Amino acid sequence: LAADSLHAMHMAVFGLGDSSYAKYNTVARRLHARLLQLGAVDIIDRGLGDDQHELGYHGALNPWLDRLWVALLQLEPFLLPLGFSIDDSPKPTPPKYLVRIVASDGVSQPSRLHSFYDPPKTALDASRLIQATLTKNERLTAADWSQDVRHIELALPASAPVYSAGDIALLYPENVDVATIDRFLNATLQLPPTTWLAIERVDGNALDLPPLVTAGELMRKYLDVFGTPRRTSSVSIE
Repeated sequence: LAADSLHAMHMAVFGLGDSSYAKYNTVARRLHARLLQLGAVDIIDRGLGDDQHELGYHGALNPWLDRLWVALLQLEPFLLPLGFSIDDSPKPTPPKYLVRIVASDGVSQPSRLHSFYDPPKTALDASRLIQATLTKNERLTAADWSQDVRHIELALPASAPVYSAGDIALLYPENVDVATIDRFLNATLQLPPTTWLAIERVDGNALDLPPLVTAGELMRKYLDVFGTPRRTSSVSIE
């Protein structure tokens, strides 16, 4: 293509990536460079979203969108109908789950329908599960960083099966700061940790959470309650 093939084209490029990877936002960088080579003109500077940002890619996207609309309206003042305003402020997304209280303290507990710690159906039966010893647990990210990435090593007993290509190890994380979780549930949500909750998906699809769980167990074993909430985080409690 000729160097001026896209001389009449205006462009705005925003890439989605993760700076923990060596080739961070490579597609957006290369696409932007190629468009410039062909004569395209930037409306605004290229934007790069980083999933490592404490707000995820929205940390870069939100201010980039604000600048984009300003630049577009300067380029095309009559782009939008008269009196039309743009509101790109964060808004709640439709809830994915419906959560109902089904029992409280002092009420007989309903039978358990699910356990997060049940072995997957494709795994060995429980009688053949192998216990491993944790020999190394080293944090790789800085102590003041919001994400906690670790290097973990496990020692298997001599009787353990030999590892084969394709084998996987499943780690079931748990929030160990139970005192903080209990204070949050009691003081903020006014929900005792032993309260039973029934959970269902609004869209009727297969549930990726236990259908019946206590509030304390939900916070400890299933939700990243100590992580930074994303713009798309939304749960409906009824």
